[in-house]
Amino acid sequence: VFRRALRAAQLHRDAVLRASESGRTFADELRADERIELSEGELSAALDPRTYLGSAEAFVDRALALYRKGHR
Repeated sequence: VFRRALRAAQLHRDAVLRASESGRTFADELRADERIELSEGELSAALDPRTYLGSAEAFVDRALALYRKGHR
């Protein structure tokens, strides 16, 4: 899992740097990267901002539970 996360972070960083230099979008740089092993649909879903907060409710619930237990 750690290696996949490290690889994903490197792919992200590379795409951001290329986008800032080329003027292309981050999404376009990811699509052009042959190392990205996602279909167009998978990439579009991954970049959909409506999915960014998918775990927010769980994080808030966990934080509130810890607060209520006195872990401040």
